[in-house]
Amino acid sequence: MYKRQVCICSLSITAQDLLLKAGETITVSAGEQLRVVNGLTVESTGILQILSNDTKSGSLIVEGSSTGDIIYKRYVGENKWLNISSPVTSQLVNNFVTNVDNDISTAGNPVHTYGVSYYKNTNIAGKRWTYHSPAGEAVNQEDLTQLNNGSLKNGQGYSMKRDDDGTFSFIGELATSDVSIDIDTQSGGHNWHSIGNPYPSYLPGNEAAVTTNNLLTLNEDNLDSSYFALYVWDGTQFITVNQSTSSFYLAPGQGFLIHSKDNDDTFTFNESYQSHQSGVDDFERTSNNQIPSILLSLSDGTTQNTTELKYIESATTGLDPGYDAGTYYSSIPDLTIDSHLVSDSQGIDFAIQCLPDNSYESTIVPLSVRASINSELSFSALVTDLPTSIDVYLEDTVKNTFTKISEEPYEVTAAEELNGLGRFFIHTSQNTMSTSDVAANLINIFKTSNEQLKIIGMEDQGDLNIIMYSVNGKELMRTFLSQGLEHNIALPSTLSTGVYIIKVKSNYGVQTKKIIIAVSYTHLRAHE
Repeated sequence: MYKRQVCICSLSITAQDLLLKAGETITVSAGEQLRVVNGLTVESTGILQILSNDTKSGSLIVEGSSTGDIIYKRYVGENKWLNISSPVTSQLVNNFVTNVDNDISTAGNPVHTYGVSYYKNTNIAGKRWTYHSPAGEAVNQEDLTQLNNGSLKNGQGYSMKRDDDGTFSFIGELATSDVSIDIDTQSGGHNWHSIGNPYPSYLPGNEAAVTTNNLLTLNEDNLDSSYFALYVWDGTQFITVNQSTSSFYLAPGQGFLIHSKDNDDTFTFNESYQSHQSGVDDFERTSNNQIPSILLSLSDGTTQNTTELKYIESATTGLDPGYDAGTYYSSIPDLTIDSHLVSDSQGIDFAIQCLPDNSYESTIVPLSVRASINSELSFSALVTDLPTSIDVYLEDTVKNTFTKISEEPYEVTAAEELNGLGRFFIHTSQNTMSTSDVAANLINIFKTSNEQLKIIGMEDQGDLNIIMYSVNGKELMRTFLSQGLEHNIALPSTLSTGVYIIKVKSNYGVQTKKIIIAVSYTHLRAHE
């Protein structure tokens, strides 16, 4: 039988209609593109395959109908777990895991399991990935319903692993309409979900990629405002993508995590958003979009974690949905560095915090740091496009020091376990910092629950006298606190919605904070 093989070797090819007859093969190489305007038909022994490598992917877009199977080959590195989605609609799970060319990792204890798993958010932390096992061999067969006796779900994200570097072959039909996936949370679960690109082409993730027609903007109403981002695992760590980050395109087969707003939501992938991307770049296809920023790093010599501060004209010191992004933790690691909102903190750790670009001198950012006792810690800062007169200082309230970490690392040994807020703060200033410059401004007040406030201040401020007034000057609460890194204060149970004044008296003088309380959800906001 005559067999015709075609390789798409130019940058982009467009066909009105495409018919692959029996025995014919078309290969779309990594970085190349094929668009079919009307209909695609692949007969039973015809082959249409899209390839990828370690830096780029081929891309197929069909604007009309599609009949028959395609093959998408997703490159993965050796012995590395990645979050991957199926870019076809009908890939049978058992065919996928038993395909020797896919080289799926396996384990023998306690049962025969494969390196293909879905995210079950009702499981306890550390055990949320549920692995595929052959029917009848699973410890809890009910947990494996999504993987056994069926297909990989289009739009679902799966954690997968090969023993050696190579490709996963996805074989099945092509999605030619919008794909909506349920992101509902079962009772007892949390609101994180693993989903992924359901097409063999690229999708714009954020505004920097496409201003309006991007996945974040499309799904804004169904994502938690404090976690309004895409969380992409790069094989080592989660990369947080939101409206403040560089142009970002999801590659074919790219899975990611999201945090839903409610327990009964959907996430939609719009078929019309598909695009071709080419060139040598990260597999997710990013491009540079620098804005003034500080990338803070914390290392203990073995592990390194980061958090980022960005400075944007329209940002506030409170929550800016889509621009501030809370951190994803399946379980809390031994070493972390995050920031908390400068104003109106709700006790959430942030991977990205955006701040106004006209208040460097008055903005003090609390850091949340976790580290084991006796850890040898090194703090550093990578500064991008800040005003040339602005330096970045790390304050250590225990050592009573300020270090210009925009020029040199700050190294310290943790004499005790560090477990969050209270010790470290970031200052941006054009003047040399010292303790006396800022001592009176370091009291930070924010809500930790519906019933209490947390007050963080310098350890050497002495005893604190805390008084709460109504706007009419009526005293509502008075309490005395001994010096320390942090204190929790119970709020009066009789407060109604309104504005209240908190007066803090310490060795350094008097500081006044304005608190807004909305009883319907006990929302508090602190202002200088």
